[in-house]
Amino acid sequence: MLFGAAACGGDSDGGDADVTALLTSALEDQVAGRSDEARETYQRVLEDDPFNQVALYNLGVMDHAAGLNAEAERNYRAALVTDPNFAPALFNLAILRTAAGATAEAITLYNQLIAADPTNAAAHLNLGFLLQESGSRSQGQAAIDKALELDPSLASRLP
Repeated sequence: MLFGAAACGGDSDGGDADVTALLTSALEDQVAGRSDEARETYQRVLEDDPFNQVALYNLGVMDHAAGLNAEAERNYRAALVTDPNFAPALFNLAILRTAAGATAEAITLYNQLIAADPTNAAAHLNLGFLLQESGSRSQGQAAIDKALELDPSLASRLP
């Protein structure tokens, strides 16, 4: 999931428009598969706005897709500095931490995401799977049931 340019920062001297234009350009390059160009433009955004969560998050998405998990994790965590409840970064970071075997941290991240957005069905589902795997069967089933209540199409992801 990519995150668009609407949620961006910038400086107060008209830089917001410049940052938004750069983010839009980077996102277009990213969607078109021009990763090098997108990365370069996101880096330009970060020169002006070092904690721009959109640029950091989308760099994380690109790193994640390329299998650069340490870099993706660093970018997701940096995106969370500005807003610790930034749902896309929390979700993707939880996925990375799950893959790294950091189950307890992933559970914490999913719980944080659900606290910020109780309607995030995918977070409930992933949390449910992790809870069941870690021995909390009834809590896990409750989270899975909530996920299915919120989005019945997730039933296709059940074993």
